[in-house]
Amino acid sequence: MFTRTQKLIICLCVVGVVAVLWVRPMVGFRTIPPVRRGDGNTAAQIPDILTLHYHQRAPYYFAEGSRVAGLVAGLVDAALTSAGVPFRWEQTPPKRQLEILKADKGLHCAVGWFYTPQRATFAAFSIPVYQDRPLVAAFRKADADKIRYDSVEALLADRSLTLLVRDGYSYGQFLDEMIEHHAPPQVLAGVDTDAMLRMIVAGRADYMFLTPEELSAVALAGSLFREALASEEFADMPAGNTRYLLFNRSADYATVARVNAAIEAELARRGIVFHHD
Repeated sequence: MFTRTQKLIICLCVVGVVAVLWVRPMVGFRTIPPVRRGDGNTAAQIPDILTLHYHQRAPYYFAEGSRVAGLVAGLVDAALTSAGVPFRWEQTPPKRQLEILKADKGLHCAVGWFYTPQRATFAAFSIPVYQDRPLVAAFRKADADKIRYDSVEALLADRSLTLLVRDGYSYGQFLDEMIEHHAPPQVLAGVDTDAMLRMIVAGRADYMFLTPEELSAVALAGSLFREALASEEFADMPAGNTRYLLFNRSADYATVARVNAAIEAELARRGIVFHHD
């Protein structure tokens, strides 16, 4: 038989075990096993493989054989590989990328997006990974006499011209607000930049905004754009928009911090500095 003291000790032990099992899920305590990359590097404290979502948008991100390349994708790939962060690329339509982040399941990242207050309600942003050159307007060479403005505001105020915009996209705070303010006639498109420029050539709209990087990429791809299109810079267009990685909200803080450190190191290695007005 147990003595009174022994019975008391046994009771306290049982209560203690039950308390630990009850409290542990509440405080989120968990042990994260190390994950081994295919190249043999061990990445500790990374609970899942990070899925990087991209869509075909040269020259920022595009499939090139079995790899993903581009001004943004190439830098991100190099940064995470160098840091030993386990990741994989997945081609995903833009709208679907945002839906995945909102669903907030697993460890996901949408690559190369602009910051907007609305996106910040469901996504965590990395440090900047790339800064675009200032946006330009693309239009038919035959209409060059119509696109004679040296300011964005004057162009958008001309209601005889129709603006082509990509549905669901942000052009950055400056241009988004300017378009909303002037509300020019618009045509919404759910296609990529190449197809949108073909719409301009076909006369389905008069002009669209894009970066010089994109315009150069599509112009190099075929004579149609070189022969039919022109572009215009604007004195009031601010410095280019910065692009970020967007993580779903439940992404592990240690993972986001490690990715940021990897990007910062790769930017420094390449001597890249972002400039803002």
